[in-house]
Amino acid sequence: MTFKKWLQEQTERNDIVGDLARDAMGDHNWDDDSVGSLADHIRNLGVGWPALTALSVAAEEYGEPFTLNDDDDLE
Repeated sequence: MTFKKWLQEQTERNDIVGDLARDAMGDHNWDDDSVGSLADHIRNLGVGWPALTALSVAAEEYGEPFTLNDDDDLE
């Protein structure tokens, strides 16, 4: 199962993964289906650490750990 499909199944959750899933599924500019592509998309949008933190949690649950970069804005 792709990350995008897995994330789509998380939209009913009442936590940061659910928030991320709802935002990602509503963003029609995210046109790939991988953890890395969503990370790049989040970075390009400049929405910062909340979304990247949620992505880190989601990726871990999905089984494809995601590591924040040293230059990610975590403030």
